Amino acid sequence: MLIDKVKLPEDNDVWHFGDFIDDPLGKDDPVAAISLFRNPFPSIMFLLTLLLVVAAILFWNNDSVLVPSEIIAVRFRDFACETSTQGQGVVTALLKHAMHFACSELKAEVLWCDATVSSADWYSRRGLSRIGQKFSEGSQLSKSV
Repeated sequence: MLIDKVKLPEDNDVWHFGDFIDDPLGKDDPVAAISLFRNPFPSIMFLLTLLLVVAAILFWNNDSVLVPSEIIAVRFRDFACETSTQGQGVVTALLKHAMHFACSELKAEVLWCDATVSSADWYSRRGLSRIGQKFSEGSQLSKSV
């Protein structure tokens, strides 16, 4: 699929990743996809992170710990996969790749998403932690690494 067919003007600060499996029928559609966005924390998340930094300063009694004025945060969205690939490690590998890219290339200090409550355990097993509270759009949580 040509990127020009799906790329939007606001995609200059968006990175899309897909996982493709050889298809005997020659289809070139991804079996899993994820998108990364430079997207700051919602304000409550920033305050929670700031609180953790202050706690670290107090715990280590170290004045050299810097409190960031702006945390580099990358949000992932549009994370989906074909049902036929579930349970095969495809989605986990794609998430790990996206996380590595966010940290190494985008210098992300935090990777976060909004996720359904039912997916919270799946994300926890892959190293993400729940933060924030449920909010009104369905039953969702925020997570960060």
